[in-house]
Amino acid sequence: MSCPYTYKMKKIYLIIISITLLLLLTAQTGSNDELKKHFREISMLFMEDLKSVLMKNLSEGGPLQAITVCSDTAQELTNIIGKKNNVDLKRVTFKPRNPIDTTDAFETKVLSRWHELMSEGNFDKETEYFEIVEIEDKPYARYMKPIFIQGPCLTCHGGENMISSEVKNLLKEKYPDDKATGYKPGDLRAAISILQFIE
Repeated sequence: MSCPYTYKMKKIYLIIISITLLLLLTAQTGSNDELKKHFREISMLFMEDLKSVLMKNLSEGGPLQAITVCSDTAQELTNIIGKKNNVDLKRVTFKPRNPIDTTDAFETKVLSRWHELMSEGNFDKETEYFEIVEIEDKPYARYMKPIFIQGPCLTCHGGENMISSEVKNLLKEKYPDDKATGYKPGDLRAAISILQFIE
């Protein structure tokens, strides 16, 4: 027959354990929300800086100069902003112009789902994706934010009849395996992908 005191103590222990687990879960959720917010801010900063530089060069040097910005300067920006924020930052897509923008398995999974939602007309442009994953038994935070085609993008990423012969020639020279054309406004072009080791 159980001792009332023992039963009472077991009940107290269970309550303590439940409260501790709840506090840990709440702390983890709060921490994840902060990380997600931080990654969102990094993504917005990158897109704003890239758009600013792109529009400036498009205005000053036309599409041919903008191509260099979209390829070379974009990579420089990802490196600068990534290092500044201690994250691995990149752009990824299923139709890369630069092979360095090819997706890994995680990014493929997320982008595939987003393309499905787009085709169904259910994609929210405020969508983002965040997950804690293990890579070689170490915890990492992963985040993705979609990039959509806007009007100015069509000069170099639009359909066959929207891209000038000069731009086509330069693209063929710089990117002989280019796949990044055939888009229209509002299309899902790519995603910003962020990876950070969790201490």
